[in-house]
Amino acid sequence: MSTLTADPPFGRGHTLGEGVKVFPPEFGDRWIGVEKVFTDISPVNGDYLSNLAVRCVALRNKTKDVLTGGQVVSHLLGETEDLAADGDPLTAVVDDHLPPSGVKPDDVFWAVINGPTKVDCAAAAKGDKLGIGDGDAVVGEGLGIAIGDADNGKVRALVGLAQYSASAA
Repeated sequence: MSTLTADPPFGRGHTLGEGVKVFPPEFGDRWIGVEKVFTDISPVNGDYLSNLAVRCVALRNKTKDVLTGGQVVSHLLGETEDLAADGDPLTAVVDDHLPPSGVKPDDVFWAVINGPTKVDCAAAAKGDKLGIGDGDAVVGEGLGIAIGDADNGKVRALVGLAQYSASAA
């Protein structure tokens, strides 16, 4: 079976190592870069969130820091080495369903590249276009659109808009 059509052994709200297991650095290499489409429901409590699909990519945390849900990261070839900044060509949002302990360095996690998710954002209102700040969302262009108002430093947003529009995002 091809890696690209196989289901990685962890779902949203989890990491491959679950933040507690210690694996050699190459563990999970067969999963990095794999894309999977999830239903927009909370894996924590099963709450229905929308009718939209959430496309994620499995990434390895190659930063020296723990990544937390809602941070915007830059990535290349299945790895993220830094928080995203304005102008980065490939960005993704760290799975917003992860527990507060986040993603330890070298662990593999899901990151949203297209669809609804919660993003770190100090201030935004429903309908605001969102850009990329320093690892978070800011009012601007390039990341997506707020589909709710910012609350407690997070905003529910639709990222990867090109798939949802007849015009280029």
